[in-house]
Amino acid sequence: SAGTRYLLHCPKGWSYYKLSCFKYFRQLQSWDEAEAQCQASEPGAHLAWVEEPREAATLRKVVSYYQRSQPVWIGLRATQDQAWRWANGANYTEDSGLPGSGGDGTCAMLPYTTG
Repeated sequence: SAGTRYLLHCPKGWSYYKLSCFKYFRQLQSWDEAEAQCQASEPGAHLAWVEEPREAATLRKVVSYYQRSQPVWIGLRATQDQAWRWANGANYTEDSGLPGSGGDGTCAMLPYTTG
């Protein structure tokens, strides 16, 4: 849109894209533990969610800078009715630029990809 806005800054150690800040945590954790760590790190923080393909590409770059072998939790989880929702409560859509799980799990990961 014509009124695209951007953040002036993110907390130290965080990366940004438009109105979002991203941070990579190195500890191996369950999805619930990772979400709790995000929430404790900054007010309003959750595991990452994306709204459009360019934001998804930025998230992939942030992840690939730190992690080159293990997948990383993102804030996408299946509800009891098997609908995928972001950790902030928003419904998942394929317009986000991140593919759906395609598996039987209930939590989503962003795999490391080259390129």
